[in-house]
Order: sequence, then structure tokens, then C-alpha cells
Amino acid sequence: GVKGDALLISGLTATGRLAPVLEAIQVPAMGFDGVFNAQASEASLTAQGCQSLTGNVEIGQLSGDIDGLESLGQIRAEVSCDAGRLRIVIDEANPHRLRGTVTLDARGVPRGQISLTPPPQSDIYRSLSQMFGRPRNGKDFTLRL
Repeated sequence: GVKGDALLISGLTATGRLAPVLEAIQVPAMGFDGVFNAQASEASLTAQGCQSLTGNVEIGQLSGDIDGLESLGQIRAEVSCDAGRLRIVIDEANPHRLRGTVTLDARGVPRGQISLTPPPQSDIYRSLSQMFGRPRNGKDFTLRL
């Protein structure tokens, strides 16, 4: 529905491929793809950005150019609004403790940080080390947006 200048959404469910979403918000996909399932029980959006939102997103079936990417398993995140920005908080309850907080402004510009802590002998650790070098603390890979 519409109320004033706000678009009101309730009971939204969306499913799709991850790579086109990353491309749309100008986050380097680096060969990643996967499937996402998003749900919003309620949302209010205006031209100035996100006014209110209660929802979650799950990402799975990850694939790409990084060995061991599929070992990340199912990634879950809570979605909400923060000062007009969409806020995504990634739950670290996954095999390699992928975690972080990312915000998107009304133009879709991302800000935040995502970290993961794979075991040093895993394929994904070796692959990330070849791409980015060894982590400074020896365990956590961090992407700052």
C-alpha cells in the first residue's frame, strides 16, 4: 500500500540469485553466486530510504571461483532500518563464522564489514590466502565496504 510518500509492504517473500543483487548495489561479486530467500513481515520505504523494516534473509548454494566456498553453508541475516539505511546483520552461526554488519543507503551504496574465520587447513582458507594474503591476526579474513 501507500501512505503519504511511503510505500508500505507486509508479508513480502522474495527468492533469487545473489550475483545480480551484488552487481546492482555495486559490491564486487568476485565470481560469487548463490540463492537468496528474503522475508519482510513489514516495511515502510520512502525516497529518503528505509523508514522501518522487520525481516530476514538466507543465502545458500554458494558457488564461485574460491575453492571451498560451498563449505560456508547456509548464511542467515536479520534485516532492519537504521537512520534511513537498510541494515543487514549476518549471524555468525555458520561453519566458518561468516559475520558482519552492512548498511545500504537510499542509493544502494554499501558500508560495513564482513569477516570469516575458516580453519587454516580448509580449502577456503588456502584459497583466500592466495587471493588476499594471510590474515593479519592469522585467522580472520575481513572485507571492508
